[in-house]
Amino acid sequence: MIYTDTLFYSLFFSLTIYLFILRKELKPIRKYIQQLSDIQHIHRGLVPRLGGFVIFLSLVIFYFLSPQKELRHPLGLILISAIPLWTLALIEDIKGNVLHLYRLAGIFLSICVFIFINDFSWPRLSFVGADFLYAYPFLIKIIFLLVIATIVNGVNFVDGMNGLACISTSISFLCLLILAHRANDILFVQLSLLPLGLLGVFILFNFPFAKIFLGDSGAYLLGFLLATMLIIFYGRHPELSNWGVAVITFYFAFEVIFSFFRKIIQKKSPLNPDNAHLHLLLFNYFIKKYSKKLSNPLTCLSLFIIYLQPIFYISFFSAQKIWMALALITSCLIYLSLYILLYKHREY
Repeated sequence: MIYTDTLFYSLFFSLTIYLFILRKELKPIRKYIQQLSDIQHIHRGLVPRLGGFVIFLSLVIFYFLSPQKELRHPLGLILISAIPLWTLALIEDIKGNVLHLYRLAGIFLSICVFIFINDFSWPRLSFVGADFLYAYPFLIKIIFLLVIATIVNGVNFVDGMNGLACISTSISFLCLLILAHRANDILFVQLSLLPLGLLGVFILFNFPFAKIFLGDSGAYLLGFLLATMLIIFYGRHPELSNWGVAVITFYFAFEVIFSFFRKIIQKKSPLNPDNAHLHLLLFNYFIKKYSKKLSNPLTCLSLFIIYLQPIFYISFFSAQKIWMALALITSCLIYLSLYILLYKHREY
């Protein structure tokens, strides 16, 4: 019953707000939304980028009205921490004039707030050399800061096609739900259902043909929510191999890491956007054969080979470090093989 209540609240709040925006307030909102024209944006028209606004507002409403008081502490901690990054990103979604460095500063400020106010146990890092780092607590905090920042930016990186960011993050939250259910962690079963419900409703309006976009505020918020929930969950369950975090967030983290080194090799600035991300290469491949309207959702559907992998690995191998390592290697090989194939067929 408590699981159903959590899902019901998330569905009801978000659906109500989406219908209000799209049916009642769309025309007044249009004049405040700037048309994006940078190299990574393939959409045209003034589709509102207010998905992040709806998700954040739904979470706040849930926080204040939910009868399940045990959920309020972790949810409130995450929401308070997310305010800087979400606010700057929302301004960007509406006006389109917030510099990338300012948004990046907002991300790091939110992470620092989370690190400072988080009163849950932190996960014990299990990679080689981690024991040495624990002699310097500041370095451990830096590692967590970089991990969260990577996931947040990674979700924003893949937010370029209808459904891609919301479906891939839904898979990640579903993995967390599976782990929480297996660990009999009722709190995190409910917490995982909350974003799953919100994303389920959002997908109805975003895929296959978008009436509303996540925007930077939605992508940043989902990445931050996913990263912080994983940190809190694995801190509560030290018996689990935290290599599972790398498997669950592989698509987002690898997008950032691969893009960073790719641009350096190509003698480009890692901070500047380009159109050589995997989903954009795949989109450009499809657009040679199909219309832009059809190529957009086809890109999301075709990338299931990347973002569906964690469900399989977490379901069968979540407690075994060696299998998690093999899962990461397999994911890297599949991603790189697909990328190389598409890069060879790109149009100059």
